[in-house]
Amino acid sequence: MEFNRDRLARIEAAAAQLEERYPEEVAEEREAGTVPVPEFLRGLARDLRTYLQRDFALRWRELRALETVWSEIDEEFDGEPASARQVRELAARTKEKLLALAEALAPQSGARRLPSPKPEFVDELREVVRQTYGRLGWVAPEDENPEPDRGRTHGRQSR
Repeated sequence: MEFNRDRLARIEAAAAQLEERYPEEVAEEREAGTVPVPEFLRGLARDLRTYLQRDFALRWRELRALETVWSEIDEEFDGEPASARQVRELAARTKEKLLALAEALAPQSGARRLPSPKPEFVDELREVVRQTYGRLGWVAPEDENPEPDRGRTHGRQSR
């Protein structure tokens, strides 16, 4: 995403530079079916901006969902982080980079509203974590922990 953000800035700068250096050529009537280079570059930049905005929204929602689930897990462990420090640091750096991208993509009129993950997506992530914990043996799957049968003693029925 950083690479695409840099490409976007370069394309926009190239279009502005061409318009500045060759104003007469850009202003002249163009032949039918042709597009001036600055206009072509601005079209490329628009398409790339749209792509980046969609990719940003997806990645931001994923990160926010992860932070939500981490927070819930931390609460279960009395506030103790359940994920590795390195992973949390990576998430924090990713968040900083995404916020910088959001600022770069924001319209000149103001700040960008950051999207929230849908509850269904957060639920899916919770389920992935639950299944992972089960596979690692950290929690027993619910179907393997039936309610105790009061009529049984050590696996045998009492008489």
